[in-house]
Order: sequence, then structure tokens, then C-alpha cells
Amino acid sequence: MKRFILLLFLFVPIVLRADKDPKVVSEVTSQTAEDFYNKGIDAYKKGSYYESIELYQKTIDLNPKYDDAYNNMGISYYDLKKYDDAIKCYQKAIDINPKNAGYYYNMGNSYCILKNQTEAIKNYQKAIDINPKYDNAYFNMGISYNELKNYDEAIKCYQKTININPKYHNAYYHLGNAFKDSKKYDEAIKCYKKAIDINPKNDFALNNLGIVYSDLNNNDEAIKYYQKAIEINPKLAGAYNNMGIIYNDLKNYDEAIKSYKNAIEIDPNYDKAYNNMGNAYNNMKNYDEAIKSYKKAIEINPNYKKAYYTMGNTYNALKNYDEAKKSYTGAIKIDNNYLDAIAKRGYVKSKLNEIDSAIIDYDYIINYEEKNKDNFSGLGTTYNNKAYCLVELGKYKEALPLANKALELEDKEAYIWNTRGEIYYNLQEYDKSINDMDKAISIQEYGNSYYIRGLAKIKKGNKKEACSDLDKAIQLGKDEAIEAKKANCNE
Repeated sequence: MKRFILLLFLFVPIVLRADKDPKVVSEVTSQTAEDFYNKGIDAYKKGSYYESIELYQKTIDLNPKYDDAYNNMGISYYDLKKYDDAIKCYQKAIDINPKNAGYYYNMGNSYCILKNQTEAIKNYQKAIDINPKYDNAYFNMGISYNELKNYDEAIKCYQKTININPKYHNAYYHLGNAFKDSKKYDEAIKCYKKAIDINPKNDFALNNLGIVYSDLNNNDEAIKYYQKAIEINPKLAGAYNNMGIIYNDLKNYDEAIKSYKNAIEIDPNYDKAYNNMGNAYNNMKNYDEAIKSYKKAIEINPNYKKAYYTMGNTYNALKNYDEAKKSYTGAIKIDNNYLDAIAKRGYVKSKLNEIDSAIIDYDYIINYEEKNKDNFSGLGTTYNNKAYCLVELGKYKEALPLANKALELEDKEAYIWNTRGEIYYNLQEYDKSINDMDKAISIQEYGNSYYIRGLAKIKKGNKKEACSDLDKAIQLGKDEAIEAKKANCNE
């Protein structure tokens, strides 16, 4: 389930100097470049970003070397989310004055927002080279490294920020995030608590402290910190969502749903809260409400592959395999390599008797894993399910090596031993079949395991034990065992 974490703070300094070449005068208006520049600053402060850009441009028309005007124009473009235009302006400012650390810093911020972290880091480093005490530059460089999942470098940057400014509570907060992402939970807790000591109203630090305790399975502490975050900021939808995840894990589904609804009331477009609420309803076997929640998540975010996948699981539980297949296909259209969805689609296709198509899905996973070595956790099950498709086609010799491979990967699953036991039975290797069904039953009792073992024992002439197995198979819902019992055990 997705939890809410805030990761990005960007601080953009605005140059407000008013001492640039006041002698340059417009013949039409008798206004200096400095007049237009100061008016640009006033317009920016009022939120009139387009007007500020026009005024900075008039400044530059009168004084093409006015680097601060280029910089501030870039800031206006930045606030308009026109980051490429902002970068062009910052570069102009740097061309005029390459010794101003703030220009590099601002350009780094734009690259960071554009997710070009390599360029962002280069510019933050240039800012630091000019001003080694530039705490914000270290801080934002840490954010860029964190985005690249280079947590060691991110940690160094945040620590440098703190060395320069020991009261920088957001640096402690982000340092906590980097330690958390590195699974260094004790260090993360220390950093979040330090951030809270400096700023007791740091609701994000409280929220993320809750996440760390959740990862440590300390649910009571997790809930405590989520509640503290909500006390400080009752509109923090993510904290409600995170608390819902805890309650769901505790099987307190009513409280989980209440939490998700609180999150949605604050943020009606909170797709992840809808998806998580669907999971809670699904766990309660309230499948209609689960499906409504998943559909709402998808309505909000049509590219939400996990919502398609979880909705497919609900339809699968309802044995509505057609709808399940549609849902899994929806997830796969978003991510062609969504192996979990491909595996589940293969399964429901086999239930729809689309055996050849199911095998195509399983082959895709097997071939993908051979090329990419992603350590897909469901690979053993994939080999097993392909093997069982071949069993249904009567291709027992082709199925056997696949079942063997499945057991190499996953020998603790009863259904895989069951598959191979059935293959051995159909290959008339009855002793091997009985041994595999013994193993399957020792892990988990399936009706099919008792049924096939009973048939194998009949073939071996052990009718008494065979009939006992068939009785057990009938108790476990294996209807085929009824006819087998009538034919072999009613003498």
C-alpha cells in the first residue's frame, strides 16, 4: 500500500538589489532600467508574474548587462512552471556574472523540478564552489541525490547543511528520509526527532516518523505519530491514509475505512486512498464496495496500474474471470512488464479455458526473467502454472521439466508438489506420485492431492488407504472423488 511521504523543498532566492546603472534612461518614458527593475519586483511580490517578466524585459532592453533582471525573470518563469524558460534566463545571468552563486542555485532548482538531477547537482556544486557556506545549495543537492537513490551522497549533503546551519530542521527531516530509504531506521528516528525538537510543528517529520515505526512493526508508535501529525495539521490527508494502512494490517477494517474516508474528505482526488480503501473492503469480503473504490481510483488516475491489478484480484476472488482478465489487461497496458498482472492474467485465462493464451503470458514472464534477471518472486508459480496448463492439454512429458523447475525455485508450496504429483500419476509413475502428494499434504491439505494419491494407491493395489484418501478428498470438496469412490470402494 502506498504511504504518503513529502520529499521536496526548494528555496529560491530573489535578488532585490537596486543599484544597477541608474543612468540608463528610456527616451520615451524617462524611466531608468532600475525603475523598471523595481517595478518588476513589486509586480512579482503581488503574484503578477507575467507583468514582472515584461518589466524585467524592459530593464534588459535598456541595460543588456543587467544580470539580476535576467535572474529575477527566471524566477518569475519558475513560478509559472515554465522551467525551460527559467533556465535560459539563469544562463543569461551567469553569462554576464559567473561569480553569483544564487544564479547557479536557481538553475539547479529548475533542473531538479525537471528531474534532470545530474544537471541540478552540477549547478548546486558550482554554487557551493563560489559560496562554500551555501546551506540551501547543499540541502537541495541532497534532494537531487536522494531522487537518484544515491542515499550515501544525499546523507553527506544534508549533514553538510546541518554543519553550516545546526537549526535547519528540514535538513534533519530529509536526512531522516535518506536514512529511512537506506533502511537505517534508528538513525532515521533520531533525525526526525531532532527536526521535531527544532520545530515541534513539523507535521511531515511526525508523519514520516510514523512510517518508520510502521516499517519496524511498532504499530502503536506509528499510530501515535500519525495522530500527532494530524493534531498539528488536520488537513494532512496522507497521515490519515497511512493510519488506515496500519489499521488494515491489524485487521481493524472499520477503522481503516474510516481513516481512508477522512483522507478522501480532505483530498477528494486522493487516488491511493481510494485504492487502499478498496483493499480494506476486499479484506472484509465486501467486494462490491471494493470494486467501487478501485474504479474511483482509476477514474481519478487512469494510469494507476495497481488499482487495475487489485480490482482484478477482487474479480478473481468472485470467480468473475472475464472482468478479472480485463482489469489485469488494463494494468498491463500501462506497464507492459507488470509481471504480477501478467501472471494473474495467465491464471484467469486458464480458468476461462484459454490455455494457449495463458501459456503465452507465462512464456513472456519466463523469457523476461531470463533476459533481465529481476528475481520476480512469482517465477516458481509461473513455471508451475505453465506446467499445469500442459497437464490440461495432456502434455505430461512437456510439463514435467517445468514442474521440476518450479520446485527448484519454490519447494515450500503445496500446489507445486501437487502439480508434479499429478504429472507423475499420468505418466504412470505411481510411487513418485504418492511421494509428491505426501509432501503436498504435509504442507497444506488440498482435495486434489488426496484424490490423486488415492487413485495412485488404487493402481498400487492399496485399496484401503486409497478409499480413505478419496473420503478425505470428498470432505475437501473434490467432487471427482465421489465417482472414484463408487467405482473402487463400495464392494
